[in-house]
Amino acid sequence: MATREEFIAAYLRTRLPQSDADFWADESMLGLRESNPQGAMDMTFALIDACETDAQLQYVVAGPVEDLLWSGSEERFATFADACNRSPKVLRAMTMLAWEEEDPMFSKWKALLATHGVTVAVETPNKSLERTHDK
Repeated sequence: MATREEFIAAYLRTRLPQSDADFWADESMLGLRESNPQGAMDMTFALIDACETDAQLQYVVAGPVEDLLWSGSEERFATFADACNRSPKVLRAMTMLAWEEEDPMFSKWKALLATHGVTVAVETPNKSLERTHDK
């Protein structure tokens, strides 16, 4: 069993091309989200905190952050919104979400960012790219 620090390091390495040995961390994160959503939230915040570059942060946003928030859970969104008040990294992560107006939490996300002085530019979605999320 990996320690929390080993898990975080392995997860952040999974974005690298030569990271096949660390793929277990990605699968573990998916399993954690299914079996223990609160644990997945805690680990996601730890991953965000461990990010040293925007590329790492974007990777975490495109994975566990979107996975946790896409469901439209008001409670999960409120937890992230509250964390934005305490952590510039969490706020930065929230600005990296690529949500569209029809996404379940778009209006709340837009309002949250506005309270922090960030405006959201709504782009015309690229219909050739299809997003898949667990609903």
